[in-house]
Amino acid sequence: LYKFLNTSIIGYALQYLLLILLVVQNSSVIITTRYSRVVSGDLYFTATAVFLTEMLKLFICTSVMFYQTGSAAGVEIIEIFTVKYIDTLKMSVPAILYVFQNNLLYVAAS
Repeated sequence: LYKFLNTSIIGYALQYLLLILLVVQNSSVIITTRYSRVVSGDLYFTATAVFLTEMLKLFICTSVMFYQTGSAAGVEIIEIFTVKYIDTLKMSVPAILYVFQNNLLYVAAS
């Protein structure tokens, strides 16, 4: 099925649709961030906004994990942090860089 979607017209249309959606999403994030920083009133702390965004993503990812694995999600999370800790450390490097990038986005939008 993947090879069919990759080589068919539907696959190419889906790729371009996803690319367009990604461009719209990233552009809307920058525009709304800029608007929220220049509007008159009390400014918010950028670190708080980044923290709340990351917590929202954690909640969504955990919910999807519970949906996919059922009641074994807690065991899976513990296994990821204890048994597969090297993979967790490898994934933490881009995650920390992404948080830093989000903080710089707010600084640039101010």
